[in-house]
Amino acid sequence: MTLNAKNKRVKILLVIASDLYVRNYIRSGIADKLGQQFDLSLLAKDTLELIDDVKKCPDFYGIFQSDDALEQAHYGYFNILMYHYRERSKTFSFRLTRETGLPLPEESNQWIKTIKQLLKKGRRGNKTRECVINGNRWRFPSYRKKFEQSLSINPSLLLKIQEAQPDIVLFPSSAYDPVGNDVARIAKEMKIPSVFLIDNWDNLSSKSIFWAPPKYLGVWSEQHVEHAKKIHKIPKEQVFPIGTPRFDHYFASRGQAGPSHFNFPYVLFSGCCLPFDETTVLKILDNELSEKPEIYGDLKIVYRPHPWRQTRKREIPFQEKNFKHIILDPQIKDQYLKNRDSMATSVAFQPDTSYYPPLIDNALFVTGPLTTFLIEALIFHKHFLGLAYDDGVHLTSPNNAYKYYEMYEGIEQHPGVTLAHKLEELIKGFRGAYIQSTQAKKTHNKWDDHLNYYLRIDDIPYQDRLSKMLTELASKQLNEESYSKRSN
Repeated sequence: MTLNAKNKRVKILLVIASDLYVRNYIRSGIADKLGQQFDLSLLAKDTLELIDDVKKCPDFYGIFQSDDALEQAHYGYFNILMYHYRERSKTFSFRLTRETGLPLPEESNQWIKTIKQLLKKGRRGNKTRECVINGNRWRFPSYRKKFEQSLSINPSLLLKIQEAQPDIVLFPSSAYDPVGNDVARIAKEMKIPSVFLIDNWDNLSSKSIFWAPPKYLGVWSEQHVEHAKKIHKIPKEQVFPIGTPRFDHYFASRGQAGPSHFNFPYVLFSGCCLPFDETTVLKILDNELSEKPEIYGDLKIVYRPHPWRQTRKREIPFQEKNFKHIILDPQIKDQYLKNRDSMATSVAFQPDTSYYPPLIDNALFVTGPLTTFLIEALIFHKHFLGLAYDDGVHLTSPNNAYKYYEMYEGIEQHPGVTLAHKLEELIKGFRGAYIQSTQAKKTHNKWDDHLNYYLRIDDIPYQDRLSKMLTELASKQLNEESYSKRSN
């Protein structure tokens, strides 16, 4: 792969700032393939718990030191930006309510509730005051100018990128990354392209606003292209829908993923990250299987808690001994039993994604609250029975997740999705999905067409899409540099 006719290889600097990206871009083999096509260097953040995985790579370049004080300043500003631009995404208001207690847009007595939150003591009160005082329409312009000019760039990161002298800086991103802000600013100063690879479905619509935007984005799909334009004001021509490495290998496995992990028929219950009472739902389903053996036979439910689930209120901890037909997914069982109340901070636990295809492909169907697992189920042409009701305890119950998360917009139109908006609809939906799953196989001709809006689907591997994008951007950069020299 060349940058010009004189065989200069394109120099790509891949910056890894989270353990999640070690799994998705290092363990997945994406970095190795990039190294075969480009002059690749890998730069890693010093706080990675999986740093050894990066060091083993042949293209490992070095480590940059983190700065906790600088990062906390970034995160505080992210919240202020989210407040100021809350009308761009309904998820922003929902997130602010969760983190500060500020009222949702449709709540009555907005000013009274806001004032009450402003007067509260503690962390939530402080966060509320920062958002409302600095993020209001009158003060924000001056505050933004002063803050962005005063916030310094991480010197260790700056030195490493300057030493590497890349043609392109590549950065896997959640759109909520202090490191990303610095990467974009450094690249702009060096007059080279920064390319952010959006890692998760909700990232562009639920986190905040890019205040130091990258030059280009590599995103999942056309939905992300729309989110980038609407929420972040990034022009369409700077956004490339290239999919995600997380699911790319699924497509070759569906229908032939290999032997099941279990010797019995099962439905997969995928838990969510946000607080929600899952144990009560599982008990209802367990009773349904017990009361209707003539329908379900020896069917079991495999419960897979979210790997980084947040702490619940008043949820009875799941124990297999209290259920007749439900077991914990073995891959996540030890993590759940040892760290149930601290899984949200156990980011070093990165489940091997090669386990997923047989797990999903051999399930009769998938059920659970709305998460990215919905996408994974549909890739394998498995019906998804989504929970979208209020558990009466958590603000983050699936009814609000469905209502306020932008990425779920229109998902109920997919032919493989059924939503239970009330708890009473759960059993009817479950029984119907089970009966349908045991009948003759149905065609799924239109499933991928519907899913393509949320996740790019075609016969081109992710690696090839990514390489094509980088090659085009490198060529464009070269042409711009040549034009600039001629003009001068």
